[in-house]
Amino acid sequence: TYSAFMRNDSRSAIEMFRANTALLAIGYTVDQILLSQSPEVADGARADYAKNVKGLSERLNAASSLTPQHSDTIADFARRAQSIITRSDQVLDLHSKGRDEDAVGIAAQVAREIAAWRKDIRAWNEENAANLLLKAQAISDRAQTTILTCVVTLSALLLAIGLSLLVATQGITQPIARLSARMRSMAEGELEEGVPGQARGDEVGQMAKAVSVFRSQGVERRRLEEEAEALRDAAERDRRERECASAEEAREIGSAVEAIGAALDRMAGGDLGYRIEAAFAPRLDAVRTSFNGSADRLERALGQVARNAEGIDAGA
Repeated sequence: TYSAFMRNDSRSAIEMFRANTALLAIGYTVDQILLSQSPEVADGARADYAKNVKGLSERLNAASSLTPQHSDTIADFARRAQSIITRSDQVLDLHSKGRDEDAVGIAAQVAREIAAWRKDIRAWNEENAANLLLKAQAISDRAQTTILTCVVTLSALLLAIGLSLLVATQGITQPIARLSARMRSMAEGELEEGVPGQARGDEVGQMAKAVSVFRSQGVERRRLEEEAEALRDAAERDRRERECASAEEAREIGSAVEAIGAALDRMAGGDLGYRIEAAFAPRLDAVRTSFNGSADRLERALGQVARNAEGIDAGA
């Protein structure tokens, strides 16, 4: 029946949305594994990666079974998805071998392929939604034709026909018009407002649910993009902090070396009482303390040698 056909189309759209979400999650978990500094987080991401790979295949197979008329197109999406998974496996293999530079390069290619896959499947879903709206419009056209025929042939029932027309307009045409307006607003990026008509038990309600799937897909896509952006920002902040820490460490060591060199020059010039007074960085200050202690011992030892020499001269 037409109702069953619409129901299968709706379920197929849901499965394709979930497949899209699974593929995006695959790219996200690959990035998470590459960026993670925690073995526990990386192991969890690998488990999620395997689950999403399996889920992607299951979703695509389910969508193809529900809508055999689209099996060729879905098979092409499945082939491209398998290519992305193969490249993702290569990224993880290179990462496990410590070849992160090569892994990052291939990961960038994978990200571009996922973006292209997502763009194509979104266009395909939008085309299907438009077809659903056309089919719904055909229902509306047939209903209005029936009403007009009744008006011509059954003029005695003009009032009843008028009421039927009102019911048809309120129950079919206006909900479809609202769905059409909602689809246009979604295409313009407005995803906050819900989709009207989902509570209906007829084909219009099924179409509203299908449109809601596209809205959910857009919301999920926006969320994943924001998460990916946040991960990139966090990685960049971490890199800058490491660079600043390295520069500060080099400055502290250079300052300590310069101070010790100056102290040695003073002592070599005969100033055995010279000590390094300015404190070093906390983790290096033990070197300054040790140097000053050694200088104290050296000064005392040379003083003792001098006094012994004076004693020998006096005895002579």
